[in-house]
Amino acid sequence: MRLGVVCCLCVAAALAAQTAGARPAAVPAGCAKVRPHAGRSSGDWEAVFGSSKGRAKAVTLLRRVRRKGFRCAVIERERRRYEVAVVGLHSVDAATRVVVRARREGLGSHVDQS
Repeated sequence: MRLGVVCCLCVAAALAAQTAGARPAAVPAGCAKVRPHAGRSSGDWEAVFGSSKGRAKAVTLLRRVRRKGFRCAVIERERRRYEVAVVGLHSVDAATRVVVRARREGLGSHVDQS
């Protein structure tokens, strides 16, 4: 009986760890957040720094982006990829300002509507 409980707990922990890796990072305090929305798109704008199929590469890019001063950058799961972006920007002008600053810092980036 105890063995069955231990096995169930191990399986539950493994599943939780797997799904935790697919969740986007929490948005740091003071940063823009995606507004509640219906459907597939919030209509907000984002400054995208890049994406990858693997989470490890996305984490490496996120660290690089944050070292350059973009503390609001997060990893989000989109279209089966891990995307590093500043999300929840309410205008294309705000997203463009982030992209211009990123390019000055030597980071590739582009504006995208969420």
